[in-house]
Amino acid sequence: MNKNKILTTIVMMLLCIVLLFSLSACSAKKVDESQTTLQIESTQPEGSTSVFEKIDSEAALKLMSEVSDYRLIDVRTKEEFDDGHIKGAELMPLDELESLAKDKLTDLDQTIILYCRSGNRSGQASELLKNLGYTKIYDLGGIIDWTGDIEK
Repeated sequence: MNKNKILTTIVMMLLCIVLLFSLSACSAKKVDESQTTLQIESTQPEGSTSVFEKIDSEAALKLMSEVSDYRLIDVRTKEEFDDGHIKGAELMPLDELESLAKDKLTDLDQTIILYCRSGNRSGQASELLKNLGYTKIYDLGGIIDWTGDIEK
C-alpha cells in the first residue's frame, strides 16, 4: 500500500508540474492596442523608413479629406467587393496584390489605405507592400468596423 501511495503522490506531483508549465506557456503579455503607429525599417536606401500605421474609420476619413492623391485598396475577393465596398475603393485581392501593385501602384511614396473584411488580410497586405518598398501604408482593418457609407 505504501508503494501505491508513493506512486500516486509522484504522479500527482508530475501532473501539477506539467499543468504549471502549460499555464505559464499559455499566458501571453497583453498588447496595448492604443499604440497603433509603428515605424518599420524596410529594405530601402539608407536613411529611408516605411510608415505602416493602423488607423480607424475616423482617422481614415480625415486622411482621405486631407490627402488628395491617396489609393483606397480593398484586398478582399471580388464577390466580397461586389457585396459592398467603401466608396472609391479599388479591388486588389490579397492573393493578386503583389503582381497588381507592380502595375497599378507605381508610386512607392503614394498614400495607400488598405482594408479587408475583419483586418487580417489588410494586415498581411500592409506587410507585403512594406516589403516591396512602399512608404505610406495605412491599415484601416475591416470593413465590418467602417462607420462611413458602403456602396454596391
